[in-house]
Amino acid sequence: MDRFHNLLEGVLHYPFSRLIPAAAIAILAILVVHGIFARSTKTKREISKHRGTLAFLVYIAFGLVVTVLTLTSFGSILMNGKMEHLALLVHVMAAGAFTAIMVAFAYACNPVFGRPPQTSKDFQDNTTNGWWVARWSLWLVLFSSLGVAASMLFGMLPLFDTNQMMMAIALHRYCGLFLVIGIVVHLYAITIQRIGWR
Repeated sequence: MDRFHNLLEGVLHYPFSRLIPAAAIAILAILVVHGIFARSTKTKREISKHRGTLAFLVYIAFGLVVTVLTLTSFGSILMNGKMEHLALLVHVMAAGAFTAIMVAFAYACNPVFGRPPQTSKDFQDNTTNGWWVARWSLWLVLFSSLGVAASMLFGMLPLFDTNQMMMAIALHRYCGLFLVIGIVVHLYAITIQRIGWR
């Protein structure tokens, strides 16, 4: 148990400023390689209509809030090694909007609720049940969003000591990183479907 705890602490306390560019390069490389592969092995299918205007607007609003949070956190960490001053203020303000929009996003865009009816196997909803990458990247977005919110909520409660609170902050950063990765992969997946490569 101590070995697992030490491993977990080592992962959570790894310098995040090194991890961000490494993750960005890895995801970009994977998507470029897969894009080349997808173009040469097209499996075009007819796509059904979108979920609706409201779901689309919720998706856009959620993406904008996540972009603000990403720039104020990861951008600040890359430039200054930590988040402080104006970046921290904007991040905390956007966090409230994130929590509110996350609830609407979870209902309107998840792979279970709000899905348009499947008319046949040839027609696919490109946001969820079409290609498995679109579906599972959306689940990654939903679960990592929950982790982002929960890690900060519990981290601010008077339940933990200083070391545990630092671990909650590290967990918050990792969940945020997985959230950004999930959104990038999901946008890639639905784009690939819309242009007819999957």
